[in-house]
Amino acid sequence: MLVFVAACSGDGEAPIDGAMQIDDSSMAIDGPVDGPPVDAPVMESCSAAGWCTTNTPPSYTWALSVTPNDQLWTVAYGATRKVATGWQQFDVSWHDLVDAFIVHNELYTVHAVGPNDVWVGGRQGYVGHFNGGTWQEFRPAAPWPQGIWGSATNDVWVLYDSGLRYHWNGTALEGKPTSEVRYNGAWGRSATDVWGFGETVISSLYYPAIDHFDGTTWTRTVVPGNGEVISLWASSTSDVYAVVTLNGTTRVAHFDGTTWTLVTDSDVTQINGVWGRAANDVWLVGRQGRIVHFDGTAWTPSASGSTKTLADIGGTATTIWVTGDGVALHRP
Repeated sequence: MLVFVAACSGDGEAPIDGAMQIDDSSMAIDGPVDGPPVDAPVMESCSAAGWCTTNTPPSYTWALSVTPNDQLWTVAYGATRKVATGWQQFDVSWHDLVDAFIVHNELYTVHAVGPNDVWVGGRQGYVGHFNGGTWQEFRPAAPWPQGIWGSATNDVWVLYDSGLRYHWNGTALEGKPTSEVRYNGAWGRSATDVWGFGETVISSLYYPAIDHFDGTTWTRTVVPGNGEVISLWASSTSDVYAVVTLNGTTRVAHFDGTTWTLVTDSDVTQINGVWGRAANDVWLVGRQGRIVHFDGTAWTPSASGSTKTLADIGGTATTIWVTGDGVALHRP
């Protein structure tokens, strides 16, 4: 978990002021970094399970998002877009950054509503929006935005590790009531089914915690044990999977609408991320190239063809992407 000191504000904060549109072609924030915009394509190799290794982004990938038309976006030091011939990297930095030595902004979260509607968040409270040609940046409410998810161009949530919640309504980022959950990320299925996950403090102890938004109200759930939630996916409110760190060990927990239980299958270990297409089509990724699939009955390892740490997974009905330590995998 990334731990930073963040200033919390009260309920009903004002919209973020000072959104700045950057369209000076001399600024790196406005387009790809200097040099070739994409890497030269290379031949792919595929594992026995059909996971194909593609030419990789320039650094460790911390998070990914896939557009409805199967375009991959990743973030780490800047944002990277997968294009037909390789990877296109964007140097995302504050336009008026005081420290000239900080060139690339560390980004922790990305959500692509569409190919020309991409949101990122990261260091120094940076929140950026890409419209297909330029980046618009917003003044931070507080460090650090750790989760972004949206259902439409006028419905995007930005969640902070301080518990701050901001909502983009198509015109401005509006401050919403602060949560007791210190967010690590966000995920959703629709405007009335949004999840924020992380940890909360109860009697000086840290517990894995999840907020759920039903379109009107945020409701908090605490997962038994000490730790935090680092990834989440759900097919419904009664079928939720959470990757949690419990007492220093990473586990996968399942919620059936009433009770949380730990997945005890021996193959479900060293997990970093979870994502799925349906209740009988759930995927886990983790260390040493680990990929595990759930078909509704059993968990089965899937040969990735890699020994690298896999950090995140996502996709659409036609393509699944996995990224991590200098590796990107995909399969139908």
